[in-house]
Amino acid sequence: MDGLAYSSFFTDEWVSASDPDCGVNAMVNYTLGDGIKQLAEFEVRSATGEICIASELDYEKRNSYEFPVIATDRGGLSTIARIKIQLTDVNDNRPVFYPREYNVSLRETASASASTTPIVAVVATDADAGRFGAVTYRIVSGNEAGIFRIDRSNGEIFINRPNMLSVRTQPMHVLNISASDGGGLRSSADAMVFLSIIDATQRPPIFEKPRYSYHVKEDVPGGTVVGSVMATSSDAANRNGVRYSIYSGDPEGYFNIDAVTGNIRIVNPLDHETKPQILLNIQAMSGDPPAYGHTQVNIDIEDVNDNAPEFETNLVRISVPENVDLDTPLYAAHAHDKDSGKSGEITYTLHMISTEHYETVEQQQQQQQQKYLGNLTTTQQSARPTLNAFAAGSPNGALAIRSRLASAGNTAYAAGITSLSNSANAMAAAASTLGISSSAVNRMTGVVVATAAAAAGAGEQNLFAIDARSGHLTLSRHLDYEMAQRHALIVTATDGGEPPLSSNLTILVEVQDVNDNPPMFERNEYSVKVLESLPINSQILQVTAIDLDTGNNARITYRLVSSYSNGHSVNSTLSKLSTPTLLHPSGGATKQTLSAADAELAQLFGIFPNSGWLYLRGTLDRESRDRYELTIMASDNGTPAAHARARVVIEVLDANDNDPRFLSAVYEFVIEENMRRGALVGVVGATDLDVGENAEIRYSLIPTNSSFQVNSITGEITTREPLDRELRAVYDLVAEARDQGTPYRSARVPVKVHITDVNDNAPDIVDPQEDVVSVREEQPPGTEGCAFVPSIVITARMHRSPIRY
Repeated sequence: MDGLAYSSFFTDEWVSASDPDCGVNAMVNYTLGDGIKQLAEFEVRSATGEICIASELDYEKRNSYEFPVIATDRGGLSTIARIKIQLTDVNDNRPVFYPREYNVSLRETASASASTTPIVAVVATDADAGRFGAVTYRIVSGNEAGIFRIDRSNGEIFINRPNMLSVRTQPMHVLNISASDGGGLRSSADAMVFLSIIDATQRPPIFEKPRYSYHVKEDVPGGTVVGSVMATSSDAANRNGVRYSIYSGDPEGYFNIDAVTGNIRIVNPLDHETKPQILLNIQAMSGDPPAYGHTQVNIDIEDVNDNAPEFETNLVRISVPENVDLDTPLYAAHAHDKDSGKSGEITYTLHMISTEHYETVEQQQQQQQQKYLGNLTTTQQSARPTLNAFAAGSPNGALAIRSRLASAGNTAYAAGITSLSNSANAMAAAASTLGISSSAVNRMTGVVVATAAAAAGAGEQNLFAIDARSGHLTLSRHLDYEMAQRHALIVTATDGGEPPLSSNLTILVEVQDVNDNPPMFERNEYSVKVLESLPINSQILQVTAIDLDTGNNARITYRLVSSYSNGHSVNSTLSKLSTPTLLHPSGGATKQTLSAADAELAQLFGIFPNSGWLYLRGTLDRESRDRYELTIMASDNGTPAAHARARVVIEVLDANDNDPRFLSAVYEFVIEENMRRGALVGVVGATDLDVGENAEIRYSLIPTNSSFQVNSITGEITTREPLDRELRAVYDLVAEARDQGTPYRSARVPVKVHITDVNDNAPDIVDPQEDVVSVREEQPPGTEGCAFVPSIVITARMHRSPIRY
């Protein structure tokens, strides 16, 4: 990523936070967290969470970044993620020679060892890392005859053919040396090596060694002699006239050389972190005309522990789910120490402080530190104690207090404090050794000791652990959001120098609630009686489930599910079970096919998802079905969601919504005349689909008459008096069936009663009227003598009652 243009962004790097809320409360904004040093290289887009490059990146200046990003919803709730970006180096730097020019004097007849002893070494550096920073050398020009050769890996030049050196044929050789890195980039400017061939009779200064090596600590004061070089001349006249000079390799002027003695001294303060090694090119000159000799002096600047470890920030907030596994790295505390070797080796230790005193401690420490420093002299300030090790794993949180006396150059320790309650006295003892007032020590230690003691009493000392080498923060015991939502830790980074230096990082751990508690209904089964006439949208029952979690993990949504999906008991956690069939799937849910029974339930019943109120979506009909069993699922809004089930039994109560119905549309009965009073004419009957009083039927005749009556309960129609067919042969009645509901419902049916004749009247002859009938004699047989006409003839014909004479 090294060298990417401004305002670009990582196509595959962004942060994303989800919010189960809806509407405005689900809109998330992203910002860079506070508490970090000014970070100009990156920015985060508030709406999308894309991490963008705001300024040029340079791997050689900084190869990693770590910063927090805060996701905040419109409701004010937020969470934090730590972003760690590791830059990868690109080959954007060419090798650079320093120095660029080298001067070497060679005798015409070089010794046999010239082919194995380097005459000079050229040096090029590449600011890139890895293979891109690996430099190889080659002779570009000036070596057509192959007199010289170069070691490609270290730049040392050797004489390959000593017998070809001749002052007469070629008194000067100029070699162009190029350097290439592992990515194929070549140095923009080649090194120039000037090789002067001198006559064998000339005696140029000859150094004792072709290369000297010295080492010096970076804190050595100016004027100190690092080492010396010596060159001798075989010319007796110039034996004592050798002059030394540094002609390249030290542009910053850290060293100078005594022109006469060859002693190399420190001129300017050294800094291992800035320049760990310097290669001086030194020239010795003698004679007139002058002859030159050359050598190189490699000076290693050794590190001393003059830099304390540094954290990127002094305060870090991290969010950790309560169900994170033990030994899972929660955070990588990383401190950088500019020193090297043991002085740069960092050890991390951990201590917990009381969360309820966290903000107070932070403010008081700043105030007390300022007051404390104001009361100390300059010498005392340089020797002030630093709480640099909270011993992780110590049962009492042992402290080791170390102080550095810069003015005296020695150290004082107050170590082995085994109890926090005694740490103030121990620090006071150490302070008296250093000449620091006890009141100042009390101001510095009172808050820390009180806070640490409170934390020790809280029983949280073994909850977290830190790897002493990697700085990985892990859990020793499981977190429990319901027990504690926040923990405060202090990570101390201590280097391995003498005396050791340290710095502290405060980590505030926000425990995130996870969905480890499923909803629980107040009861496993609910029952309710509902009148079938209840109107649509009427609320009939409220179910309630509770969840021990918090936030969205405790926000419960109620749904009706199929009673036939899964066979799991109520109040069971369903997060790992097969997906239940929802009777009313939401817009984003997968569409499911309902059975006929489930479809009926879905049409009749619904539930308000937030309140748990069960309501009617359709009209009930007890006569069709008088009992329903519903399954209600309570789901929290955690990820993944946990569920519970409860059963609801609904008994449908009857309403008087059905009229009685006669068994026949028309009734016709026949009865003989002259029957006694109370004779049974017939029975009418009706049914009612309702139950109870709504189905109890009472019968009556309309209108009321004197000839017939009906039993109100049995529907039997009987006579109230003897009937006479000769007076009335047919009766048209209306029977009514009325239930006992409130208000009542009724039905009517026509009833026709036919009266049949009985022989209750004698014939009466009306013609002839006389009692004597005359017949002529001598009439043949069969001759009609006379005709008898009875008075009942019409009636007889009507009823087909023949009259016999």
